Order: sequence, then structure tokens, then C-alpha cells
Amino acid sequence: EVEQRDSAPWQELVIEQAINLFDILPLFRLNHGDGGFYIDKACVISRDPSLADNRPSQNVGIYRLEVKGPARLGIQPVPAHDIAIHLQRAEELG
Repeated sequence: EVEQRDSAPWQELVIEQAINLFDILPLFRLNHGDGGFYIDKACVISRDPSLADNRPSQNVGIYRLEVKGPARLGIQPVPAHDIAIHLQRAEELG
């Protein structure tokens, strides 16, 4: 049975300003030939922004995120995956 909570341990540290991923994450190059740092096996939650109550469209996927700057990540989703559909709808909505 799922137990709903109002708070979680990961919510104890919130960084809202001056985010610098290079300072707060243990970044390293996992594979020989990587052009930069990656967060491998990251769980990413996405939802369809075009739906009023979008919780039923919520999806979690495991992706490799590239750290492109102190506060910038890159992702390359496969077009058929839910997150790519969610990103396309978000772009259409501006």
C-alpha cells in the first residue's frame, strides 16, 4: 500500500539560487571518451503539460543527463518515449 507523506528527506536541502552543479554533485566522467560530465541512471519524472489534471500522465524514466553548465542539464530522449512526447507538448505550449 502506498503511504502519502507531506515531506521527504530529499526535501531537507533546497537550493533555489546560485545553483552550481559542479559544487554540489560528485561529477566524474564514467566512460572513456565522454566529452563532459554525466549523471548516469537519473530517474526523471515528467508529465503532459497539456492536460489540466496531468497526474495520470506522470511518467518516470531512467536517463543519462549531461551536465552542460553550473545550472544546466541536457537530455536526449527517444522520440517514442513518454518524456519526448511531454517535451514536444511543452514546446508547443511555449
